[in-house]
Amino acid sequence: AIFLILPPYQGLGDAGRIMVLHVPTAWVSVLAFAVSAFYSGIYLGNHNSKDDDRALAAAECGFLFAVIATVTGAIFSQVVWGIYWNWDPRQTFGASIGIGIRAKPQFLSCFSSMLRSLLCANL
Repeated sequence: AIFLILPPYQGLGDAGRIMVLHVPTAWVSVLAFAVSAFYSGIYLGNHNSKDDDRALAAAECGFLFAVIATVTGAIFSQVVWGIYWNWDPRQTFGASIGIGIRAKPQFLSCFSSMLRSLLCANL
C-alpha cells in the first residue's frame, strides 16, 4: 500500500520506491542478528536454554529480513544498473551472513560441546 502512496523518487522514478522496503528490512536484520549475538553470549555464560531459544529466534528473524533485503536490493540493482548481482562487498557479506546464520542450528551443539571441553580443560 505504501508503494501507491509515495511519489516517484526524482532521478530513480518508480524504482526508488523499493528503497522504502529495502533499507528498513536491512536494518531490522542487523538488529535481529545483534540481539541473537547478545543472547548467545548470555547463553555461554549461564547455559540457560531459554537464552539459547531467544538467540535462535532472533537469528531466524534476522535471516528472514536479510533475505527480504537481499531480494529487494537485487530488484533495485537490476532496475537501476541492469544487473541483479555484481559481487559488491555489501551483497556478498549479506549473503555469507545469511548462509552462516542459517547453518547455525546444524553445528551449534557440536561447537558448544567443543567450547565447553576447551573451557573446562583450562580449569
